Amino acid sequence: DAEDVVVKSKETALMSWLAQRYEQSNNVGAATELYQLAGDELALARLALLQNDIDTATSIAENGDAAVAHHVALHLESAGEAQRAMSLFTRSGMLDDAIRLAKQYGFHSEIVEVALNSDDPDQIIKCAIWLEGCGQLAKAAQLYAESGNRSKVLDLCLRMDDGGSSGVISGVGPELKELFSSIVDGIDDVTMLTDAEVSTYARRFITWGEGGRAFDFLCRSRGQYATFFASFASLCNDRGDHRLASKMFAKAGDKISSLECLIQTEDTKTIIAFAKAARVDEAYEIATTYLQTLPKWTQDGQHVSTILSFLDKARNHSKLIQVHEALARERIDESEDYEKALDLITQGASYVEKIEDVHDRATLRRHIQRQLYSVTKFLRAKKSLNQSTEPMEVFCAEAAREDGNTGRILRVEHGIKALVLQYVSAHRYQDGYDLIQAMDCPSRYIPRNIMEQVWAACNRDPREVAAIIAEDENRGDSFFASDDSKLDDGHDSITDEER
Repeated sequence: DAEDVVVKSKETALMSWLAQRYEQSNNVGAATELYQLAGDELALARLALLQNDIDTATSIAENGDAAVAHHVALHLESAGEAQRAMSLFTRSGMLDDAIRLAKQYGFHSEIVEVALNSDDPDQIIKCAIWLEGCGQLAKAAQLYAESGNRSKVLDLCLRMDDGGSSGVISGVGPELKELFSSIVDGIDDVTMLTDAEVSTYARRFITWGEGGRAFDFLCRSRGQYATFFASFASLCNDRGDHRLASKMFAKAGDKISSLECLIQTEDTKTIIAFAKAARVDEAYEIATTYLQTLPKWTQDGQHVSTILSFLDKARNHSKLIQVHEALARERIDESEDYEKALDLITQGASYVEKIEDVHDRATLRRHIQRQLYSVTKFLRAKKSLNQSTEPMEVFCAEAAREDGNTGRILRVEHGIKALVLQYVSAHRYQDGYDLIQAMDCPSRYIPRNIMEQVWAACNRDPREVAAIIAEDENRGDSFFASDDSKLDDGHDSITDEER
């Protein structure tokens, strides 16, 4: 028949002619088949639209030529399918129509894509101006950048709200931030920028969390302007970037503020190295104060050595005395090593006469003398225990009367412990029992086996020992609530016996 002849001829014009005849006789299936064989996409799209099959028509247009895309776009616009129509107008090259629809329906993101497909700079600028007027500054900046208007991009980025202290820039994504950064980095002679421009650009970098870029930019533009670096160092510190703040303060020549920022990073190794390099008395003292806040610093030989070295370089003899006393107190509290404690106090005493202030020197001299006297007296009483317990008993009684003196370095409980152990060895169990009963938190000092031995010898209920231990564990240790910085106020004078 005729269809076979036309198909075998492979003449597209004949196939399209016959397909139109089928279409006129409402034989849509045969018409569609012949249009497909002829590759007539426009006719296929038109036929789909006549059947209200918009999805099929759109699919054909998206894969067809410009004429098909334009034909379907016109139909979609009239059908109210604005977004699909705009996309096909773009594909067909009818960018004016695409932009018209984008503006009419407020398709902000889509108009950027359309404009970027345009080769007409004026068209791009018009779209950028429209977006700017709509408040879409980030999208407008993209188009201004495409058109080469970099100053406008910078202006728009700087007009955007920085979201307050959070540093989250409203509407500015990573790509736009990078665009802003690349434009600023690409300025040939940054020294020609005004102070206001430099300040604004650097502040924007910092609020975006790009502190490193801000620092590099300031170094390029205002390398010798200490006030700029100091100002932005404070901003970085307020925002929690203490390391960058330290770097900027150092650039500004403010070593102390730089070290104070560095302290907040708790980078001990760097803090020590900075203080050494600074060679300033105040820096030595700040680093020393920081090191003394570290847990168990008195047990870290390297930290102790650094502290003593820094204080010696700073010639802070008062603090050197306090550090030696703190070390002595740690020896007493941790291991009851009174001999080493006495040696440390003696070392600290060697700095007393180097103190320039007469009143401070006299006050510290009296304080050290009392500490040396009490520790020496304790050691002598302890050594004489095998001969007589009276010196230790007198010592403990005097120490107990001075219990309110928080500057006292020794522990009266250690003297009581020595007495109890001596009483037990001499079978004076009742005396030992009476002392233990008079103590606060006795189980912290008296070994459990000793307490049980005393209780058994005194015919006391052994369960009392367990009860005492349980009670002590639930109580705070008031004995260790001492203040290393409290010294003798100067009103007390040492007695003839102490001398």
